[in-house]
Amino acid sequence: MVTAVRHGGSGGRPAPLFSLRCRRLLQAVLLLACVWTLPAQATNMYRCTGTSGETVFTTSKAGYRDCHRIRLADDKVSRHAPAAKKSASKAAAGWQYREGTAAKAPSLPAADKQAGVRVLRGAVYKVVHADGSIEYTNVRPRGKKARHARTRTLFTYIATCAACDVHSRIDWSRVPLRLSVYASAIRLAASRYGVDPALLRAIIHAESAFNPRAVSAKGAQGLMQLMPATASDMGVHDAFDATQNIEGGARYLAQLLKTFNGDDRLAAAAYNAGPDAVQKYGGVPPYAETKVYVQRVTTLHRRYRQAMQHNDAVASAGAGHAG
Repeated sequence: MVTAVRHGGSGGRPAPLFSLRCRRLLQAVLLLACVWTLPAQATNMYRCTGTSGETVFTTSKAGYRDCHRIRLADDKVSRHAPAAKKSASKAAAGWQYREGTAAKAPSLPAADKQAGVRVLRGAVYKVVHADGSIEYTNVRPRGKKARHARTRTLFTYIATCAACDVHSRIDWSRVPLRLSVYASAIRLAASRYGVDPALLRAIIHAESAFNPRAVSAKGAQGLMQLMPATASDMGVHDAFDATQNIEGGARYLAQLLKTFNGDDRLAAAAYNAGPDAVQKYGGVPPYAETKVYVQRVTTLHRRYRQAMQHNDAVASAGAGHAG
């Protein structure tokens, strides 16, 4: 049995106040706002804890504690920074996941002008300049700087998992579903580990909203928000690789389902709060975050199952007519 601190959430403890979480994330963003230029070979980045308990992404561990190296993939960089997307339905970098007054919030610039909108995440970019120097920044390069540099999104950082915010105003019974993205990886992993692909897709939606480069304030990574120790136990070498992340997450979810006798709700609760917490309380732990997480995963699971069954029926009918 693999034990794990909650994937991007409470870690078996009651969820902290949202205001504290936002304050710590804001502190991290402010620290990142001071950009730095590095030699081309210096590509190590660390997630550390600052003096006030805030999460810090930095290339130097000096002055911080509990530093953990973040794997930086050496894939090709793009000529220009990715453009911001107005919808979370596009599987690409440059995410703008946020909470608003409606399920479908407007683009970030407009949202910034509205009272009560809470920005829950941001991004860290790697900028390769013409002279070969490398800059890491949370400010998207624009204008001349963008034209004369190659930029790629290293990862996006989120305050908490997509379905973990107790105060979320997203209507989970109506939020758009993602039925085709990562279809092959989800189908293969679900088949290999005997997990309902609809549940697997619901967990991905609840954890990262299908953002493959998400990093939470607690260090959970990728589509299924695997904590580093859990990812290692599940054989995941690169948590930002979508296929590996789904494979590891499906394997872990299968273990939880086996532990809790196939109970989807308890497995979801364990994915959020940890299996020890579920065993301690003999059911869904009385944590506010875990309770809403389980409710939302249950809703997403039902909707994905119905939608996937409908699509399968349509495909079968089409094949019958073609025959």
